[in-house]
Amino acid sequence: MNVLNVQAINTTLLTSKKEDDMGNRWYSYDEYNEVPVGIRFNIRKLLEGSIQYELKNEHGKVYTFIGNEDKKQMYDTKFTSSGIPGVFRDKAIATFNPTLYQEQILSKEAISRAKGYVKKFQEFAAEGMGLYIYSKSEGSGKTHLISAIANELMARHNVSVKFVRAVNFFSEMKRNIGSDKSDPYVRSNLFESTIQASVLIIDDLGAGSQSTYVSDLIYELISKRAQSNKVTLFTSKRAFSDLQYDNSTLMLIQQKCLSITLPNENIAKVLIKDNNRKYEDMLKA
Repeated sequence: MNVLNVQAINTTLLTSKKEDDMGNRWYSYDEYNEVPVGIRFNIRKLLEGSIQYELKNEHGKVYTFIGNEDKKQMYDTKFTSSGIPGVFRDKAIATFNPTLYQEQILSKEAISRAKGYVKKFQEFAAEGMGLYIYSKSEGSGKTHLISAIANELMARHNVSVKFVRAVNFFSEMKRNIGSDKSDPYVRSNLFESTIQASVLIIDDLGAGSQSTYVSDLIYELISKRAQSNKVTLFTSKRAFSDLQYDNSTLMLIQQKCLSITLPNENIAKVLIKDNNRKYEDMLKA
């Protein structure tokens, strides 16, 4: 079925004939890519209680869509369960400001690549291709950008996302290793849910201890996800070549991730300074 942008619908009746032969009301299109203005259609829910609607025009062509209010509700539910820090709720790529950086050519390129990834996500997802967002600097916007990408994937592509911070995740996994010494990787529900996540974000890969245990764990996690073509997104302060994992792990990350590089600049300091100035001005009022 074709997917229709619900914002193209105009609920003004087109003709004096208000219903089709089945009793469904006729409406008109305001505009839509391949649909001429003036073609009539009727609309109904696919199932009782469903958030999906079916639209059939007078020539028999069928579209499906999800209402805007339903999309917002779906996003809110997905965001709450994702684990993404609350400060990044509703953040979008379009509001990620490249002019905060001195190196604006690189920041604009990063935003362009992020937009391209979201736009063609279904094609990337079919091959299990993720992203590796890198900047050496703390506060460079890596987590902000990856969260903005995730928000748009949830809102536009209706995918579920799981967000974990690398250090916290590996520490938690180490505490939850099973007692079966014949299998040192008996996993908790945490690990299984991470393997099965539709889209997984691992924030700040390479931070903390780079032990053999961590290297083995990240390899097992990525390889199992890669076998199912599941998308994994990373942020890191380390370039691919600086990650202290074995070659198999490094090759797998490179094979399944496209890179996005942000400038080596701490824009968080700029934002904090601007924010503090705003509150200082409020005190003077």
